[in-house]
Amino acid sequence: MSTTARPGETEPSIANERRRVRRLWYFWAQLRRDRALPAFFEFDPHRLPVAWSACFVLTVAPPAGPGASGGARPEADSAGSAPVFDYVGPELADANDADLVGRPASAARPDTLLGAAIHSLDTLLARREPIVAEGEIADRDGDAILYRSILLPFGADGKTVDRVLGAATFRTRRKP
Repeated sequence: MSTTARPGETEPSIANERRRVRRLWYFWAQLRRDRALPAFFEFDPHRLPVAWSACFVLTVAPPAGPGASGGARPEADSAGSAPVFDYVGPELADANDADLVGRPASAARPDTLLGAAIHSLDTLLARREPIVAEGEIADRDGDAILYRSILLPFGADGKTVDRVLGAATFRTRRKP
């Protein structure tokens, strides 16, 4: 399940919200103010309402070609560029068996928490709105991992997505 924030929708109150990914959405909304997108240079990981170790950052290449707009971008354009990991917190990196920094988003295994968290990346790039998702995946031992994740767009010009901040929280439900 995933949801997107709609313009005019009431953002959660950080004081009353227990869910960390919703608290992160509120933090993003404060950075955004009256713009469509906040600029990433305004972001300070030390002020996050979630642990930095449960976050990741992707850099999004500019659209290909002259006159390209800040709309949807496929996972890889004709030049072969794709969103690339700048940071992957240790809570999300472990199951991927590789250092993903500097690698494209497609390098994250889809059966991992990080892979589940970026599942809606193309939707975020098209809509330029936060996406909250929750679901269940199985770990290597067959135990269920219940997760909640968020993808938050950033843009230096306030319109075009050039960075994505993501986070995921989870708990494991052991099989009987």
